[in-house]
Amino acid sequence: MRQTTGDMPNPWLTIVYIYVEQKQYIPAVQMYGNCFKKFYKYNNVEVLTYLARALVKGNRLREAHNALLNARRVAPHDLTLMYNIALVQQKLAQEVLKDENSTLTFVLQAIDQLRIAQK
Repeated sequence: MRQTTGDMPNPWLTIVYIYVEQKQYIPAVQMYGNCFKKFYKYNNVEVLTYLARALVKGNRLREAHNALLNARRVAPHDLTLMYNIALVQQKLAQEVLKDENSTLTFVLQAIDQLRIAQK
């Protein structure tokens, strides 16, 4: 496969999509990383959004949040990105608030994140 698709990102992204749909999130995230290194140099908003989706589905919310923030650096006025960032912030905050072992500092940070997400 690499002989025929080594220089084109679309087949790679198709494979990643299949991994995500099969709930194989670890290989999907690894493949996204390989795609970025080979084709995109971490500046493709669409692929960063797909990566964030795979990370959310794999319950790796902090990494998903970071991927979306990286995408926002490339496209700072993209409303869809802002919405997706808010959704992930909300999920992160909910996790902290549900955790009985969360410290006061983490709870206060979670509340701040909810306020930011609401805006």
